[in-house]
Amino acid sequence: MSQTDGLEDAAILMMSLGESEASEVFKHLSPKEVQKLGEAIAKTKSITRERMNEVIDRFTSVAAAQS
Repeated sequence: MSQTDGLEDAAILMMSLGESEASEVFKHLSPKEVQKLGEAIAKTKSITRERMNEVIDRFTSVAAAQS
């Protein structure tokens, strides 16, 4: 997975969160990371439900494996 793919996945994940949950995540990022992620979110026009589900499923699997 390239850095661009990871950034796009992060943008999709952030877009799937509620506003308060997303703001909690942003609190843990550096200003540069917030800027990059914000730009990625702005560039992400339309996402299929299938793509969003893939990203959420991958995130859930990785999070479960690390806990």
